[in-house]
Amino acid sequence: GEGGEGGEGGAVWDEEEREALVSLPSVELLIDREGSLRALCGLADLLYGYCYDVRATEGEPTCESGWTVRMLSTQLSWLDPPASPAEA
Repeated sequence: GEGGEGGEGGAVWDEEEREALVSLPSVELLIDREGSLRALCGLADLLYGYCYDVRATEGEPTCESGWTVRMLSTQLSWLDPPASPAEA
């Protein structure tokens, strides 16, 4: 859509708000190779739990879906993020 519309129920910004958003400084995240690998492994860990739930519920999440993802994700259930792709 036009004017910053975000689809159904989306926000609409006026010109002043758009200019304020454009003028925000860009942020550069400094992360080393090991940190990047850990972040990607953590993402894989979460995605595994989510994909399992989607498959088990045939795409219709239930009230137990959050619990299922949490129990399958080591970083959510044990606060132990995977250190390697094999652990993820």
